[in-house]
Amino acid sequence: MRPQPWLAVLGATVVAGSLATTLVQTESSHADAPPGTAAVTGQVFADLDKDGTKDGNEPGIPNVAISDGDVVKRTDHRGKYALTVNTERRKTDLVFVSSPAGFVPAPDADNIPRFYAPVTPDAAGNAIVDFALRPNSDATRRSYRFIGLADVHVQAGTTNNKERFSGQIAQINKLIATSTPKDRPLFSVVSGDLTNNATLQEFADFRAGTKVSTIPVWPAIGNHEYFFQSGNTYADLVDNYRQTVGPEWYSFSSGDRHFVMLDNIQGLNQPDQLRWLEQDLALVPRWQQVVVITHIPINTPQATTVDKLPALVKLLERHNTKLLLAGHTHSNDVDAAPIKGALHAVTTSSSYTIDQTPNGFRVVSFKGNRINLPFREYGQSKNLTIVNPAPGGSLPRARTAIEVNAYDTSLEVASARYRIDNGGWRSLSAVGDWTWTAPVDARSWLLGSHKITVETTGTDGTKSWQEGTFSVVAASAAPEQGAPWTAFHGNPAHTGLTTDAVKPPLRLAWTHFTQGKILTGSPAVVDGGVYIGVRDENDVKLNAVHALDLATGKLRWSVKADGQVEGTPSVVDGVVYATSIRGTVYAIKASTGKVLWSYRAGNPGDRVWMYQAPTVVDGVIYQSYSTGAGTALEAIDAATGTRKWIANSGIGGNWHSFGTAAVADGLVVHAAQGGLLSAFDTATGTRKWAKAPAGGWTRTAPVLADGQLLMTFQGDIVVALDPSTGVERWRYRSPGKSFLAGDGTASAPAVSNGVAYVSFADGSVTALDLATGLKRWSHQTGHGVLSSPAVSGDVVYVGGNDGFVRALDAATGAELWKHRLGPWVASSPAVSGNALVIGAYDGNVYAFTSAS
Repeated sequence: MRPQPWLAVLGATVVAGSLATTLVQTESSHADAPPGTAAVTGQVFADLDKDGTKDGNEPGIPNVAISDGDVVKRTDHRGKYALTVNTERRKTDLVFVSSPAGFVPAPDADNIPRFYAPVTPDAAGNAIVDFALRPNSDATRRSYRFIGLADVHVQAGTTNNKERFSGQIAQINKLIATSTPKDRPLFSVVSGDLTNNATLQEFADFRAGTKVSTIPVWPAIGNHEYFFQSGNTYADLVDNYRQTVGPEWYSFSSGDRHFVMLDNIQGLNQPDQLRWLEQDLALVPRWQQVVVITHIPINTPQATTVDKLPALVKLLERHNTKLLLAGHTHSNDVDAAPIKGALHAVTTSSSYTIDQTPNGFRVVSFKGNRINLPFREYGQSKNLTIVNPAPGGSLPRARTAIEVNAYDTSLEVASARYRIDNGGWRSLSAVGDWTWTAPVDARSWLLGSHKITVETTGTDGTKSWQEGTFSVVAASAAPEQGAPWTAFHGNPAHTGLTTDAVKPPLRLAWTHFTQGKILTGSPAVVDGGVYIGVRDENDVKLNAVHALDLATGKLRWSVKADGQVEGTPSVVDGVVYATSIRGTVYAIKASTGKVLWSYRAGNPGDRVWMYQAPTVVDGVIYQSYSTGAGTALEAIDAATGTRKWIANSGIGGNWHSFGTAAVADGLVVHAAQGGLLSAFDTATGTRKWAKAPAGGWTRTAPVLADGQLLMTFQGDIVVALDPSTGVERWRYRSPGKSFLAGDGTASAPAVSNGVAYVSFADGSVTALDLATGLKRWSHQTGHGVLSSPAVSGDVVYVGGNDGFVRALDAATGAELWKHRLGPWVASSPAVSGNALVIGAYDGNVYAFTSAS
C-alpha cells in the first residue's frame, strides 16, 4: 500500500480499530486517574479550514499514533484515543502525534510543527488534548526534497547568534523560492545542538531564527540541549528542551518515508526510548522507508553509550531504514557501513566547523528509491568564475577545454553556455557541484586577443554573465618533474620548500575533475605523477586516491577507499601511502595502482578518526589518529604494514585532529586536539616531552626546520619551540579578525632563508623572522587562508578561501600574480620542476606552469 490522498486515508479500513476503540472506552471510563498518572483523551482530526479548532464537518483521522514517549496508542475509527501518562516520568508532561502521510501539523508562530501539547490534568487527573492535522498533498509525494542542518548552536555573543542564524535561514528561504515547484523543499530538520547551553533565552533565540523560515522546522535534541544547571537526572536535563521545543524523541511521516527523531546521547540509557521506538516502528508498513535523525554519529569515537548501539542498530535493520542524518562532529561525512542498507550522513555545523569545511546544509532529495544528499555552502552569492581561459590570461593553440565555476547558495545553476568573440553559443556540461566545462579545439584560432562570454541560468530563470579578454598563444609548456614533492608540505619535516624556482606569471596547463571534494588535502608530485586524495561529502562512491599524469592531468589509476581521503599521500620508493578518515592505511604501487597492503589502525573494534596524513621516513610510517580512548601515534613498517610501536597514553583527546607528524633528526613531533604537542624518539616511541603552548584545536601539522619547531594554533597563533626540549622561544598572534567562525587556523608555516611564511584565518599571509618572531611583512587577501604556503626561489605560493591561487614576493609580500578558481582553495600548493599543482573545494586538481 502506498500513501493515498487524505480522503482515501480517512476512508480506509482501520487496522486493529476495534482494539483502539476498546482501549478508549476502557481508559476513558476511569473517573479518577491513579496517583502519579494523567488520563489523557482526545481526538486527531482533519483541520479542513486550517483554523486549528474542531468543527462539526471535520472528521477524525483513524489509525494515527499518539504517545507520551513511552506508550504508543492509535486512534480509533473516529480519530479518538485514550492514553495514561506517567506524570512522574518527566517534569514537563507532553503528548504528541505522529502525523501520517498526507497530513501535516500546523506550524506554530515560530514555524516549528505543533505536533505535541502539554498535559495539564484537572483535579481528578484527567486531561483532554486534541490534535489538528492539515491535509496536504505534498505529504503524499514519493519524490521530494527537504533541508538538513546540524549544530546551529544559537547563543548571543558567539559564532552563531540569532542574527547570523536568521541570515542562514534567509539563504535557505531564497533557495526554496528559486526552486522549481516539484523540487521545492518541504521542510527542514536540525540534527541537534540547537543552542549552546540550553537556557530558555537560547531556545528563544533559536525560535527567533526558525520564525524566519518559510517551511516548517523539525528539531532534534543534541548534547548541548541538556541543561546541567537544573540537576542530574535525565528529567532535569531535558526539561528546558521539553518546555520550549518539545519531546526529545518523536516521529512523523511524509510520503513513503517515516522520520524518527532520537536522543542518542543519554537517551540511549533511557529504556522508555527503545520501548517507544519498537512500538512506533511496529506501526510502520514495510513499504515506508525509515529516516532516522540523531545528533551524534554512531560510527565515530564520539559515539556515546556504545554498548547500547547494537540493540538500536539491530532494531533499525529489522525495518526499511534507508538514511540516518547526524551532526555533532562539525564535519561532512557519509558512510554506508553503520546500518545495513542505509546511508549514514553527517552534516557540518552552521556555527563553526572542525574539519575545515565551509558552514552549510544538505538538500536531501528522494526520487523513488534514490537518495541524494548534496551539501550547499552558506555565503556564496553569484560566484561565477571563468577559470579557463582566465580573463587576462592565455589559451594555447591546441585541443583544450573551456572551464567555468558557478555557485550560489540560494540558486542552483540549471545550465551554462559560452561564446567566443560574439560567435554562436555553445553548451557547457556540469562536472561536480561547481564546475561546467566543454572541450574546445583552438588549433585554428588566430593568435592574439579574443573575448569569451559566459552565461549561466538558474533554476528560476535568473541569468548571470561574465566576460573577459584572453590571448591565444602558440604553445604552452607541459608540466615537468623536478625535485620530488613527496608528502604534505613537500617533505617529512613539512618545511614547504622546494629547490625548483617557478617564476610567475603562471598559466593553467590542465584541470582534472575528480567530481568529489578536495579540502586541505594536497598533492604529492613524484616521478611524473600527481597523487591526491578525494573526499565524497555527498555519498561514498568517490572516496579515493587518484594518480594523475603530471604532463597531461590524465588519470593513471584510482583506488577506492573506505572513507574520505583527507590527508596528503606520501610517496616513497615507488609506493603511495594514503589514509582514510576511517583509520585505514593503504600502501599502493605507484606505477600500477595495485594495493600492496592495507592496515587498520587502533585495536579491534575501535572507532577511528584519521584525518592526519602519513609521514614516511627510513622505511617507517608515522601515523596518528583518534579513538574513543584518545589520540594515538603508531610507527608502522612501510614494507609489511605491521605495527612497530604505539604511543597512546595522554597525548591528546578523542576528537578528530589534523596534526600530521613531522619527522627530522630522529625526532617525531605530533600535534593533537587540545593543542598538545609531543615529541618522540623515532626508533623506540619514547616520549621526550609534551607541551600545550596555546591550547584549542590543532588543524595542521608541526614544522621542523632550521633548528626550530613551528606550530600554528586556533586563534591565529604561531609558536616557535626548541625541538629537543619543547621550550618556547617566541610566539606571534595575527591581529586581524578571523574570517572563519571558530578561528580555524589550518596553515603550516613554510621556512626559507631564515624566514617563516604563515597564513592565517584573518586573511593575512605573513613573513616572520625565524629567530625572533618579528614581522617582516604581511599581505591581506580579504578572506581566511587555510592553505599552507610553499616557497619556490624568491616566490611564495598560497591558496586562499577567496578562490584565488597567489604568488607573493618573498622579500616584500607584494602580489606578483593570481588566478581565480572560485571555490575555497584550502589545499596547499605542491611545486616541482616548472609546475605548481593544487586542489580546490570544487574537487578539481589544477596544474600551472610558468608563462615566461
